[in-house]
Amino acid sequence: DCMARCRGLGIPVAFDINLRISAHGWDGRLEEKFLRAVELSDIVFGSGEEEYAVLYRTADYRAAAAALGDRGKLAVCKNGAEDTLAFQDGRQWSAAAFPVTVADTLGAGDAFNAGFLAAMRQGLPVGECLVWGNATAACSIQKLGSRNCPDSAGLQAFFSRWRQ
Repeated sequence: DCMARCRGLGIPVAFDINLRISAHGWDGRLEEKFLRAVELSDIVFGSGEEEYAVLYRTADYRAAAAALGDRGKLAVCKNGAEDTLAFQDGRQWSAAAFPVTVADTLGAGDAFNAGFLAAMRQGLPVGECLVWGNATAACSIQKLGSRNCPDSAGLQAFFSRWRQ
């Protein structure tokens, strides 16, 4: 209901699919709720193989995300150590993950979303938003625990080390 109200007020809505099938199971009622949330969203984040493929019942998560993008959504595929992808209106963007030493991946997806949305809020192009998301997630996974999202200064320090 909150998502629908936001849409009605012109407030952009971002949704992270974040399926937890092993914890919550998967049935038609839950699938319907996830699909409705996607429909009410402007930006949809999800793991390619683990979420887009499952939600859209296909082995080709890229095609599922691209089809969602063709309906005007910004579909973002987080793919762990693989390239992160985004699709919208027939366009595709990608950004390589940063090769860092992984201590803990807990919270990496949320960190990615935060970095991506912070870049988007600054008006950066989608490709650069992907880079910001990847950098924020890279900062997060180098430490133990789920609350390692860098602040602006930490992210800038990370970029200064990688963009030389």
